[in-house]
Amino acid sequence: MGASTGADEVSGREFVFGAYPLRAVDRVCDVLEALARTEHGATLSSVAAGAALPKSSAYRYLAALEGRGWVAREDDGLTYRLTASAAVRRIPSRAEHTDRILQAARPLLAQMRATNRLAAGLTDLDAGAVRVLWIETPPRLAAIGVLPGDRLPVFGCASGRALASQLSDPEVAELLGALPGHPATAPAHHLQDLHRVRGDGFAVGDCETTAGVRSIGVPVPGTPPMALSVTGTEQDIPAERIPTLIRMLRRASLVLSHKVAG
Repeated sequence: MGASTGADEVSGREFVFGAYPLRAVDRVCDVLEALARTEHGATLSSVAAGAALPKSSAYRYLAALEGRGWVAREDDGLTYRLTASAAVRRIPSRAEHTDRILQAARPLLAQMRATNRLAAGLTDLDAGAVRVLWIETPPRLAAIGVLPGDRLPVFGCASGRALASQLSDPEVAELLGALPGHPATAPAHHLQDLHRVRGDGFAVGDCETTAGVRSIGVPVPGTPPMALSVTGTEQDIPAERIPTLIRMLRRASLVLSHKVAG
């Protein structure tokens, strides 16, 4: 994990993000989608597996949805199903929502690449890793070798830290604890770093997986945890250029957020 190279010149106070989306909302959607995929309902264990949640969490979300009339239990008391009213409302799938965001992001990423001569990417969190949803890379930076669909370690790149900063400390611990070889509690140095990223609204660092590569990432407000980032060599992103790139990324994240909301 890289240090915040020269980025202290830009304070998070100069730019105010909207409220970060609640992770719980995303998980409720996962539960609803898991139920929507079944024809005859599903048990708690099946819902938990389909939504990639602990049973205790899945139970809490199901209980809340049952109270709101979105979910009902069969006579056996063990099988959950969507109610007729929930089926009529039709919940867009996560894939549909992500595709809508991608359609808005691709032209923006292409413009960022052309203007700044850096790789410009959009990422999200998926199963404990950073997933590259889309990236526009100048030919001269092709050696970086990152492609759409690639998965990167959360704390190995700036975009991962920008993504993790949108989670609470317990959620970060849960995310790391699910990975092989990681403790059940998040290491203190990771949490300290994320507290700084939350306060500043950006992450800057040198890539842990590729020597000589530097990146900057910012959260995208108003979406499930997503981040915009630019990546280049250390020579492409010297300390004196970092504040300008941070401001550009912040503007771009707002543009994307407004496009998605509109």
